[in-house]
Amino acid sequence: MQNKLKKIKSGPKQKSFVYSALVVTVLLAFIGLASYLFIHRLNTVTYVNATIGSEQFSLELADTDAAREKGLSERDSIGKNNGMLFVFDTAGDWRMWMVQMRFPIDIVWLNSDKEIVYIKHSATPAEYPEIYKAPQPSAYVIEVNAGTLNRLGVQEGDSISF
Repeated sequence: MQNKLKKIKSGPKQKSFVYSALVVTVLLAFIGLASYLFIHRLNTVTYVNATIGSEQFSLELADTDAAREKGLSERDSIGKNNGMLFVFDTAGDWRMWMVQMRFPIDIVWLNSDKEIVYIKHSATPAEYPEIYKAPQPSAYVIEVNAGTLNRLGVQEGDSISF
């Protein structure tokens, strides 16, 4: 028996189809990669090492409007030496509140030299909608578990390194 194969001629229509299919495939791959990278960036959490008193802390960085707005809200707790570092573009009258918080925290305002200008000890979720602010401009705010600053003997005028 003879193999009967019919030779298919490739003309301009077939080449155009193959080219179009290749372009669409590459475009879809690019869109998929871009989407993955965008979502990955949104879900990426950056941590900053800090020394508060005599202990090392791992502070979650909040340096975008969205991250600063969310803060530590909707969490049940954080680790003993964890917290959040709010970084602002300029020193200002930065206000904090306990919206959707589930545990008490100490809130620390620092000037641009990373010196503590004000501490709100043991802010509790029950105090919402009270708003807390430092009496002078601050460039950073740190939130840690309530009682941490008293335990470490940290007070206004001290510095925090990060």
